[in-house]
Amino acid sequence: MIWFKRKERVRINRDLLHYVGIFSYIGFAIAVPIIGGTLLGYYLDGKLKTGHVFTFVLLGLGLVDGFYNMIRIAMKGADMNKKR
Repeated sequence: MIWFKRKERVRINRDLLHYVGIFSYIGFAIAVPIIGGTLLGYYLDGKLKTGHVFTFVLLGLGLVDGFYNMIRIAMKGADMNKKR
């Protein structure tokens, strides 16, 4: 087992927490629009008796928005790495 000095261990822990935070943020930024759009579409289809029209339309919009959020976050991270 490799023993690190205290400063190195603290830096490794901070970096690990930083990346865990980024990946969990990306996961939520993708999942929330997809799930939210699907649930809203299902609700609207039930109220308006339209079959599955709103479910599929809002699912598609949720997918587009989720992947747009992922790309936006990735580009923001790339810009932050250039500044370092």
